[in-house]
Amino acid sequence: MHDAQSPTRRSRPVRAAAVLVAALVTGAGCAPGPTAPTTADGVPTGAPATQPAAQPEPTPTTPEDPVGSTRIVIVAEGLRLDAHLDDNPAARSLLDQLPVTITMDDFGGQEKIGSPPRPLTMEQMPEGADPDVGTIGYYAPSDGVVLYYADVGYYPGIAVLGQVDGSVDALVDLPDGTPVTIDRAP
Repeated sequence: MHDAQSPTRRSRPVRAAAVLVAALVTGAGCAPGPTAPTTADGVPTGAPATQPAAQPEPTPTTPEDPVGSTRIVIVAEGLRLDAHLDDNPAARSLLDQLPVTITMDDFGGQEKIGSPPRPLTMEQMPEGADPDVGTIGYYAPSDGVVLYYADVGYYPGIAVLGQVDGSVDALVDLPDGTPVTIDRAP
């Protein structure tokens, strides 16, 4: 009787091992993707349709409204320019003085410049900059807030404070000695 049971006892573990190996090799029940036919969205066909959770609309970020900036207005002789000041140490030191009226003069046919009541900090600011047309800057060597209406190139001592949001063409016609008021936008 022992001989008759020996083949049966031996065949059970062999069969179980063979089934286990076959399951592992074929990956039965462990496929990484859907096993049923799916739509283009990856939803199984015949599955109940569900609406995705509502996502908040992202707030657009444009050059006119960069993250961390402060909206300001620049007013002179009936001219109003909307602008923003960046979030940097020099711009914050100008913000601390607002509202401020600065007498501005033309310099080199490229910019209007005038001194604020107190010098702006240059701590943690780059050594210089190449401001774009429309840049609001600070020229530390002469303690001047600058409105650039033409390209001036790179100069040491320039700090970019912010940007005028529209055209700066009207600045060209402002006469020397024009009082220019800079304030936070309402």
